[in-house]
Amino acid sequence: MRFIVRKGTLPSFALKFKKVDIIHLQPDDWNDYGFVTGFTATLYPKKKVDESIEIGFVKILKEFQKSGTNTLNLLKEDDLLEFEKLPEEYYSLGHGEDFYQVLMECGDELVMKYSEAMNDVYIDPEIGHRFENDNNEGFEASLLRSSAAAAMYAPNSLKMLDKKYEDLIKDPCFSASIKMDGADKPHDITFDFENVDDLPSRVFVLVGKNGVGKTQLLGELAFLISGGAKSESLEKSKVYDGNSISSRGIFQNVIAFSFSAFDDFEIPLEAENLRTSYRYWGLRDENNKLLTTEKLTNRIYSVARGLPKGRREIFAKYLEYIAPNLNLSNITGRGGKNVIKEKTSAGQRMMLATLTGLVSFLKDRSILLFDEPETHLHPSMLANLMSVINGLLEEFNSYAVVTTHSPIVLQQVPSRYVRVVRRQENTPEIDELSIETFGENITEISQEVFDVSDYERDYKDIFINLLSEHSPEEIISMFDNRLGISARTLLHSLNRRGAKN
Repeated sequence: MRFIVRKGTLPSFALKFKKVDIIHLQPDDWNDYGFVTGFTATLYPKKKVDESIEIGFVKILKEFQKSGTNTLNLLKEDDLLEFEKLPEEYYSLGHGEDFYQVLMECGDELVMKYSEAMNDVYIDPEIGHRFENDNNEGFEASLLRSSAAAAMYAPNSLKMLDKKYEDLIKDPCFSASIKMDGADKPHDITFDFENVDDLPSRVFVLVGKNGVGKTQLLGELAFLISGGAKSESLEKSKVYDGNSISSRGIFQNVIAFSFSAFDDFEIPLEAENLRTSYRYWGLRDENNKLLTTEKLTNRIYSVARGLPKGRREIFAKYLEYIAPNLNLSNITGRGGKNVIKEKTSAGQRMMLATLTGLVSFLKDRSILLFDEPETHLHPSMLANLMSVINGLLEEFNSYAVVTTHSPIVLQQVPSRYVRVVRRQENTPEIDELSIETFGENITEISQEVFDVSDYERDYKDIFINLLSEHSPEEIISMFDNRLGISARTLLHSLNRRGAKN
């Protein structure tokens, strides 16, 4: 096996008479806080003259490599633009599970040759242990920056030796410390997805009033777990700004969802998607412009149409929850765009967009970060959407952190997986609930969680004023006899109090 480091394509003479497998390492400009270490690896098998196999994105570092250096320049200095084996002071790691899946499909012999030649820290963790220390800043900042790469190495990391990694990914638990603009101290939250007595445990919910920082919190969380969506040249300490997260490597994939025009999620460029384990799916495009209805429809159509067979079957299964009047062939057929546009409501299109994105992006051990899923949805649609989300998380062995203002969301989540985000002036607070939200009455949830009792005064005052001149029966008739039982009970109660006074 021979490795050739070269920008652009390989010349034909380098491939025509090859007697060994050749792997072309094409340098990439992706920047990990000053470390430029990435290469796209393409295999040219020796037995197949005209065939090439793109393995994927791989990072190569040298011992003691400092921020501000480019691995390509180090390889040039060490006369390694062509090599059969990297010297022992170099080490590498492929970008996630897909990289090694492609390698394994090429056969065990090739995998072993590759790993020995590239000093691969996933296949040979002892190599990684030599470099996993404070003298090699690039190990964490670059090699393990993406959650996909961190997840590959995590089971063998020195940091995990005192933890049971299998238990950690079975019942994920991690803590985040995130300081918001203007806050006196960080928000410190533990996200514990431990399954207790088979309760639904894959969705963790953050609730709170507007302005307490839930959306910003979710945006920072996406950055901390994924390692960021964009190529950055800033110093790592400035980017993280004191924020931290425990147990990186639990999740392979981060998916940020929002159908608000004001979310705080990063939006990667299309070219950057291949370098990260982060995906954004929402109403903004890569230029931060809002999608038109036509563009949203086109996105649903093209992504659904491109799903592989297994995922198409999953899409069809959950489509019944969202648009029972449609089937997969309606949406992915030749006239699919018109079907989506003409036979679905605005709310159904949002749900279709959610389903399409989730089925496309979810993989084993993903984490979904969904900012206010109730946006644009009728309450009955929201209940269906939460059922779809829970079902898909089970399908793909994944988890979600959701922010919401909706008691309907909380009705479907046990309170042990809910935290209330509050802010007393500049001091953040994270509180547990005193009631069980799962299956609870919406009125009780609203009063306990969202503190709506103050706002009840508006309609109570109107009832009191009306009762000064009308009987309860007359007031009920003003509403065409359609007042609900809670309103009628309150009306008669206020009337009795007035009579006593």
